[in-house]
Amino acid sequence: MIDTVVEKFEWTESEIVNDWLRRGLKEGEAKGEARGEARGKQDLLIKLIEKRYKGSITYDLSDLIRKETDPERLDRWSLLTLELSTMQELQNQIMASSSSNHQGDANGNFSTNGNNSH
Repeated sequence: MIDTVVEKFEWTESEIVNDWLRRGLKEGEAKGEARGEARGKQDLLIKLIEKRYKGSITYDLSDLIRKETDPERLDRWSLLTLELSTMQELQNQIMASSSSNHQGDANGNFSTNGNNSH
């Protein structure tokens, strides 16, 4: 009788631990995928800037881009390279909307005229 109770307890404990491990692995995979997606978008944005503005990206701008992890915001910034004439204009827009600065509207939206209103 005691052996049966102990065996059942060990099995239950093992299932709980296995469930925790599965959840942890899933969460870890999701976080890793999100980081990888953001890193790819950061790399692409930096390449677009260097190609579009024919020069090296500034350290400050590179740092802002590397700190940003929101894929949608990184996509919006990439599209701005098609609209803005200078790297300085782009940097100003990115600074105004970066999540690390907590500026722009709640969704990180901004307009290309330097005005954050919609």
